[in-house]
Amino acid sequence: MRYIKSLYEADSRDPRKKGEHKGSSSHSDLYTDEDPKGTIHGLGFKDAETANKGIDIIKKVDRTHAHKVQATLVMQQRAKVAIERTKDPEKKKNLKAAYEIWTKFLEEMKKKTQELKESWTGQEVADHIKYITPDSSDIPDYFIDKYILPNDGWKNKPIKLKNLLKDKDFREYYKSGEERYDDYEVAADDLYQELVVYKGQLLDGYSRAARMLKQGEKTAAAFVIENKFIIEMSVFERYSKLDSISNKLLGDCFRQWVLDFERGKKSSSYSFNVENPGLTFDLDCSIYFKGKGFEVLNSTGADGRDEDDEGDWQDPFVNIDFACNPEWLPTYWSEIYFILADTLRHEIEHITQDGIDIGNYRKGKPNEPDDIMRMMINNGMLPKYHYLLLPKEVDANLQGLRFEAKKRKEKIIYTVNRYLDQKEEMGEVTQEEREIVLNKWRARAKHLGFKI
Repeated sequence: MRYIKSLYEADSRDPRKKGEHKGSSSHSDLYTDEDPKGTIHGLGFKDAETANKGIDIIKKVDRTHAHKVQATLVMQQRAKVAIERTKDPEKKKNLKAAYEIWTKFLEEMKKKTQELKESWTGQEVADHIKYITPDSSDIPDYFIDKYILPNDGWKNKPIKLKNLLKDKDFREYYKSGEERYDDYEVAADDLYQELVVYKGQLLDGYSRAARMLKQGEKTAAAFVIENKFIIEMSVFERYSKLDSISNKLLGDCFRQWVLDFERGKKSSSYSFNVENPGLTFDLDCSIYFKGKGFEVLNSTGADGRDEDDEGDWQDPFVNIDFACNPEWLPTYWSEIYFILADTLRHEIEHITQDGIDIGNYRKGKPNEPDDIMRMMINNGMLPKYHYLLLPKEVDANLQGLRFEAKKRKEKIIYTVNRYLDQKEEMGEVTQEEREIVLNKWRARAKHLGFKI
């Protein structure tokens, strides 16, 4: 293990070790300088004043944007390490202030990076992979030739690390606890090199992604190619109704599920990144061919916010997870199709009840917070049928069931009664409560422009 004499002074240079990539800072750690001629002098992180002075220097110095980003990242990570190792309360307080300042500036630099370059070619992403691959490791030529080089238009953007666990291969690697590199081989700035993600599959960065997840990181920078449903402005008008978008997503998702089942797979997943004027969200739909019957899993839901509970950035998202006994198929596919139609339209409705800043919110839709009511219902402080009376759930249920009825080619009252029959059988509503719900729904449906 390397020994650092001081958190503020560099130790003597460590030679590059086996397994470290060309250009890695691992062999000289965060506190030594591999390129003294290009060094930006005067940077520091001992307190807020020092950090602010350093940022002013970076803004004025004649260096490339990439060089400035790297210098900012190093300062931020040095501050982070210093906080962990410093015991003096006053010094720790000053270091935290500096860390927050450097972190904020790093985010500003990342945004500028996006502005400077909207997309990357396959060759540029391939060069990135080759650059960060250790000399002792094989460059993944198969993945580069099949997935990287044939595709241009890669985006450099933050991704949610937890979504990578939907990739079966990476999930198995993460759960195994395997480490491809020793701790001394991975410096802080190595950890934050971009991952490479192709349509939800992590192609490069297994070790980095696993380490970040274990450290509690939520997002990571990545080069990304996605499935996208993007409609040109000239034709958006005819797709502006949410039913049209739901219909497109429903068809593509369902076809993928059926094909994967016929291919003998144990599960099927389909993802879309919807980016339309007035509607932006990530969609992830999965079905698992297991269990005793059919089930809509608890992980199904939507979050229309563009910030998570801790104030960090997130894309609004919809998750749909089903499970079905494979012996029920293919007979049960038609029923799954109708349930998927309801669920998908239901959750998209929730997306339009929030996200004012991102442009998703539709005027007139209920958007008052109902977290306390939901908590009281979940904890048994209120009867379960109150969930069906929450304004957001009323609209989502009505729109989902209306869309399902349209697919079944039946009157909506039949679809609604079938749904409430199930709720009654499960003991979630009584006959009297069911009438209360129906009266509420009828009044709201009339306001929305249709009858039950």
